Amino acid sequence: MHDDMLRDMRKRGLMSVILLSLLLFLIGVGIIIFNAPSVAKLFDTKSLNASTDSELEAFKEDDSAEMTIYSVLDYFGTDASGVFYVMPVGETKYMGLYVPNELTDKVDELCDATYEYFIGNTEEIAVPPIQTKGIVYSMNGTDIRYMENWFKNSGFGNAIDENGNYRQYIFPYIYDVSPVQFPVKNIVCIILGMALITFSIVWLILHCSGWHQRKLKKDIETYHSDLERMAEDYFSSDKFGTVRIGGQFIFFKKGKNDRFIPSDELAWAYLSTHTTTYRTYGIKTGQSTSYSLALADRSGYTFYLPMKNEKTVASALTAICNRFPSVITGYSEGLEGLYKQDPRNFPEKLHGQKVEKG
Repeated sequence: MHDDMLRDMRKRGLMSVILLSLLLFLIGVGIIIFNAPSVAKLFDTKSLNASTDSELEAFKEDDSAEMTIYSVLDYFGTDASGVFYVMPVGETKYMGLYVPNELTDKVDELCDATYEYFIGNTEEIAVPPIQTKGIVYSMNGTDIRYMENWFKNSGFGNAIDENGNYRQYIFPYIYDVSPVQFPVKNIVCIILGMALITFSIVWLILHCSGWHQRKLKKDIETYHSDLERMAEDYFSSDKFGTVRIGGQFIFFKKGKNDRFIPSDELAWAYLSTHTTTYRTYGIKTGQSTSYSLALADRSGYTFYLPMKNEKTVASALTAICNRFPSVITGYSEGLEGLYKQDPRNFPEKLHGQKVEKG
């Protein structure tokens, strides 16, 4: 029968554990899904040294890319941080290249060497290619117009299309070779998500295995309680909120842990209240009161068990008073002082004495 009691105790808290575990699991999964793309890009670098125009179509916004730049035609714009260049890609396409100011000298050398090669002054581009890594992002309408104007004004466009239909040759992306920022925040969030998933699974497994009942089992050893007698008392007990009061034991949860007190170890029981005052800019805007059943044992430790309202606590105290007449019920400062002096013999010292109770 005691196995049935332990299973029933686990079952009573199982639904709340399942719901909370599921919530934590879903939050963890959501965090990972939201942050994974940023981290995945670090391991999914695509090459812009594509051999065909169709291979370029695989690129998307903010893709990580790498490229060995062999030639740069010219610049078509600038901003405060860098310079926009035109460079050939694929078979017939041209795209933007954005280079931060600190790296433009090297690109300018390659740009000059490319020009010398195109006008026939050199047989090859005399500057070594540049190895780069960066991010690809879409051109906006202004970027495309600037590049179209460059084709038109540079005269280079006439060499590729006499009708001035330059847009078909533009691959509408800019390759930004600014230093790639390591996504530290995204990685931390993914680690947090994994931790939440792990915690939710482990917590559910531990609850189902009865790990949270370790303190209950320790109480059984401490009080040398008879399990079969305890189980009979458990199943015949009356429930008051989260507390079950039998004829010989009081069963309750402290946090997520199942606990109990034998009647001969309970010294004192009373109503405990806590009032919280709410203020806005120093002005009182309201208050709330919470109610707990306080169970003080003979070792000097007091359990505070939250209950829905004062009426439920009063019903529990009535049951304790009727079933365990040796237990002192009700609160006063005088009782608290006497309890602190000698909790082990507190009930015996009071029986037969007239003590004011609240």
